[in-house]
Amino acid sequence: MAAWAVPVVVFAFLLVPELVRAPYRLHAESIEQRDAAIARLQAVEQAGDKALAAQSRPMLIPLETAPGSDPIVSHEGDTQEYVFALVLQNIGAGPAMNGAFQVVRKGIPGYRYQKLPVMVQFGQTRIDVVPAGGKAQPRLTSLDSFRFIGSSSTPIADELTLEYQSVDGHWYQTIATRQGGRWSDFQQVQIPHQSTREIDQAEVAARSDIGM
Repeated sequence: MAAWAVPVVVFAFLLVPELVRAPYRLHAESIEQRDAAIARLQAVEQAGDKALAAQSRPMLIPLETAPGSDPIVSHEGDTQEYVFALVLQNIGAGPAMNGAFQVVRKGIPGYRYQKLPVMVQFGQTRIDVVPAGGKAQPRLTSLDSFRFIGSSSTPIADELTLEYQSVDGHWYQTIATRQGGRWSDFQQVQIPHQSTREIDQAEVAARSDIGM
């Protein structure tokens, strides 16, 4: 073999595997670049979704009544005007739609059931569309009336959950506690979907047994 042939053979021996590996390396790098671009695009889309959600996110809260008075919610067919009716205000950025509410009573002396009594179920209520900055009175659809716990019943508390939808389809809940004649512990959470509007007859019976 000629002297010049040895370096050529060695060069070919080193080059051929590299030529074989190069397309695969380029393909892998291409996949990594594609995945990185997709991740950046998704991050931008998520940031855009959050920005849009913030622009249309409602937030309902209960307003205080006069000192010593307990908020009351009446039936939607009741035309009487109640001075101390429960009033909600939307302090969010967009309208609150498809609203309903639930009330759970806590701290009842001698109540030993595992589950806290639901005094008002979502399916028994209705909240009209409340524009940003607007106010509304929630209504009952299958109960005559409901009065929140009085200020004198200090150990007992009513947990109010307001549920509503934004214009972009997201669902939210505002949770507040009524105890000692005032509202407290406000918090808003986003939920994945609407809660059931079916009326649980067992809860209706439990509420009747309490007699409150």
